[in-house]
This record gives sequence, C-alpha cells and structure tokens, in this order.
Amino acid sequence: MWKNIKRDIRYWGQNWLLILVSWITKKTGVKGAAMVWLGVILPGLYLARKFYRKEKEPAKKRFLLVSILWFAVYFLVYIPIAYQIRPRFFLPLLALPFVFVGYLAVFFWDKRSKLWKACVVAALAVIFFGNLAGTGAWFREIQAAQAGPVRPWRTIILKAKDGITLWHLEKAADFVRKNCDKKFLYYAASAEYKSPFRYIFSLEGEKTDSILNYRKEKEGCFFAFGLTRSKKKKIAPSVEKRFNIVSQEKIGAISVYKLELKEEYASQEKLFEEKEEKSDRLFWKDIWK
Repeated sequence: MWKNIKRDIRYWGQNWLLILVSWITKKTGVKGAAMVWLGVILPGLYLARKFYRKEKEPAKKRFLLVSILWFAVYFLVYIPIAYQIRPRFFLPLLALPFVFVGYLAVFFWDKRSKLWKACVVAALAVIFFGNLAGTGAWFREIQAAQAGPVRPWRTIILKAKDGITLWHLEKAADFVRKNCDKKFLYYAASAEYKSPFRYIFSLEGEKTDSILNYRKEKEGCFFAFGLTRSKKKKIAPSVEKRFNIVSQEKIGAISVYKLELKEEYASQEKLFEEKEEKSDRLFWKDIWK
C-alpha cells in the first residue's frame, strides 16, 4: 500500500506538470513531481480550505468544496491502481490544476506588493506559452508521422507512443480496399487498433474479423498492420508462421502487409487455437474488484 501511495503521489505531480505547462518529465520525474506538490497542490488545498471558511456566498462556497472533494476522491481511487495509471486517467481532472493555480493567483494578487502581482503574471505566462509550445511540438510530430516512422514524445493519451492517427488508419484502409478482391477481410493489428480498423471498414460496409478467427468456410483477404519503425518482427510471430508477405505499403508511421496462407496451412479449417486474448488494459470496473 505504501508503494502504491508513493507512486500515486509521483504520478499526480508528473501529470499535473504536464497539464499545466505541457512538460513531460523523465520516467522517474521525482523533482518535477515534488515541485508541483510543494508549489501548487498542497498550497492550493490549503487556500481552498481557507477560502471556504471565509467565503459567504453559497455558490462560491460550494465550488470550493467541490474542488477539494474532486481532488480527494480521485487521489484515493487511484491508489489501488497506481502502477497502472496512464496520462489518460487524468482527463477527468484537466480543469483542476488550473483551479488550484487560480487560488494561488487570487491569494498573491490581493497582496499590495507589485512584485507579487508580477510573479502572478509571470506564472500565468509560463503556463500559457508552455502549453502553446507543447501543442506545437505535438502537431509537428503528427506531421512527421505522416512522412515516416517516428518515436514521439508527446503521444500522451494512449499507452502506445507510436504517432498513429486517424489519417494513417484511413489511408491503410484505402490500400486494403484497392488490394482485396473478396467480400471478406481478415486482419491482424495490435490491441489499440483492432476496434478503430473495424469501425473504419464498417463505414463502407466491409465485413471484417480478426485473423485469429479465420475459418475456411468463410474465405477472404488477409492483411496485417504494423509500425514502420519496427526493424525485426514486422508482424506477430504466430501470424508470420502461417502466412507469407505478398506485398507491403508504408504509410508514414504505419505499414500494411498483404498476406497469403502458406501451403501447409491452406487446407486447415481454422488456423489458431481458441484462447482468450490477454490484455493489461485497465477498465473502470476493475477498480471495484
């Protein structure tokens, strides 16, 4: 439990720093996390409590109470799952770091000294231009991913840092449509992109299924999707064992492979054993187990 609490504290500091100034810390990021806790989170909680006691207007008083509870509930809920937290877990908290900065800004702005007012302006400028620079870097990575393989730093929502966007998926689907003369499509892709590909193909009415569910009575085309930057294994070993790569197309950071069944597997009714696919993805329902 203590390890989980320490990890939770560190991740909160790291991700609040990311939200506030768009700064992505190193894997440990202890210094950055400590700076956020000492400079924003703890002072913000203290000021929220202080303002709550003094505030007379009911609406403002409720807002202060909600911000404290908002922080407390999520912090406690994330302790049991601290080692599985991803940046996307902080999407429900995007506004809260700025609320806490607002408490600090109000506190120091009300002081008579012009120096404190200047500090408030400087801090807000750092937040604004930090996010501006981070957004620019993110768009540059997206642009680069359309030209070739990338190892992006700013893919912050999904667990995979691969630079794949909707543009890649649509272009890959177009390539498949041009190179498939059958009514059914079997494809292999990583867990993050199985559902997106299924959705994109369904928009045009294509019938698709995972290559793991192949049955001989339902013939179709075979394709696999992988990262262009991968130098060793282009596709999963289990798929590579049963198929030959007929052709391929590199679409920026993603590569599409047209596959053909090897002769020794052509007569089999099914290619893969039925087994449950394992995933380390965490769902909200897992929190309450």
